[in-house]
Amino acid sequence: NMSSSLSPSPHSPLTVYNLHTSDEVQSLECKSRETNSEMFTNLFSSAESSSRVEIRHIVSTGQVTAENEWYDQQEDEWVLVVSGNATLRVLSDSRSEVTLEMNSGDYCMIPRQTPHRVEYTSDPTIWLAIHIFPPETELHRHVDTT
Repeated sequence: NMSSSLSPSPHSPLTVYNLHTSDEVQSLECKSRETNSEMFTNLFSSAESSSRVEIRHIVSTGQVTAENEWYDQQEDEWVLVVSGNATLRVLSDSRSEVTLEMNSGDYCMIPRQTPHRVEYTSDPTIWLAIHIFPPETELHRHVDTT
């Protein structure tokens, strides 16, 4: 369910698009943190609204996700390869593994709770990642009663 995410319409999740042309590069309609000097920079974080947004600049120099590990985030992630290239592996809704080849200008939306991992990054790969956290429920908000 992506109703609370900021997915650019008419783009669909798990599809790579190219920033320069807005053409679909690779469709993934499947029917069949700190690591080794990789640098993460938070460029923006908003806790002012019901949904928190964080914008990160990431410089990878060959880092990959550890073997047998998967990211399984509670937030949606829109990611752009600014320069360089990378290979992501994603588990689709049907739990089949899909490979995303991303080059400079390519971007995609990874919906929350979509297991994914980085299989390859060139040296360097520069990313822009926007993390969109779901709104907090009333049960999880801190209420100061003093």
